[in-house]
Amino acid sequence: MPLYSDLNTYNPTDKPLLLDVDSIFQSIDALINSRQYEILFDPEFPSESLDEVLFEIIDDVTAVSVYRIVTSMIERHEPRVTINYADTTITADPDNNQFILRLVVTIKGYGNQKFEMNGNITRPTE
Repeated sequence: MPLYSDLNTYNPTDKPLLLDVDSIFQSIDALINSRQYEILFDPEFPSESLDEVLFEIIDDVTAVSVYRIVTSMIERHEPRVTINYADTTITADPDNNQFILRLVVTIKGYGNQKFEMNGNITRPTE
């Protein structure tokens, strides 16, 4: 029996529900990619956004700001996880105009097992 489930917004025709870790990672991905004022009935969500910082120079200083915002958003809006700060990194990749995310978390209900989410954070193309 799954602990967590959510509607699959990635590919609902493939499988309509995401369970456990996939559900949580989809939620974190949506948090990171949400822009302020995008949620109609909750204009304060997320409380912080990457909108402005992603248009700064892609360097180590900006990577620290991105790290702070991403970890803050996850702490506030995803209560099912605890961030492992020692293993979580955001690295500037200026040659490819992106930041490389390595997020390591423990999930409530899974003991001390660590789960890793990797991805790229880029500027919005709109």
